[in-house]
Amino acid sequence: MSEAAVLGVRILVAALFLHAGGAKLFAPQQFSRTLRATLRIDDNHSLWTDHSARAIAFGEIVTALLLVGMPDDAYGLVLSALLGAGIAAFALTARLRRVTMACGCFGGSQGRPLGIRQLLFGTVLLAVSALLAYGQTDTRADNAALIVAACIGALVANLIRWRANLVRPLRRHLQPFPQ
Repeated sequence: MSEAAVLGVRILVAALFLHAGGAKLFAPQQFSRTLRATLRIDDNHSLWTDHSARAIAFGEIVTALLLVGMPDDAYGLVLSALLGAGIAAFALTARLRRVTMACGCFGGSQGRPLGIRQLLFGTVLLAVSALLAYGQTDTRADNAALIVAACIGALVANLIRWRANLVRPLRRHLQPFPQ
């Protein structure tokens, strides 16, 4: 695998983890409810699932920074593979237990139920982490540039996801002039 392709995939995976981790960190409620439903935890332990949701979000952010910020990204790749396996296992458990709640994987922004997409995503993430480990090269790009690229990727993902909410207040100002 070429060095440019490896760096591009690392940046993409890091941007995805920054986006998902940031969304869960600031809006963990839906993901926490899905955790409770999937793991069959009663509402008396909701504080535990809230903290678990934030810990997973923090882990995603740390993984993203390790993927692009460390000269040796082996730790980031291991955490990325573990998160991929965890996502796949969580989705499979939800499928087997017939949980139909929205995932909450990107904060409260995702309305689709937890299921096949997350299972495939976790499996692909695990495979991509293994391919990145296989395609590691000895030379590394400037880490600051990688962090900036990952942050820009996460920003673009958020802008695309929330474009309707961002454009709505501007619509009245962007109307064509009457003829």
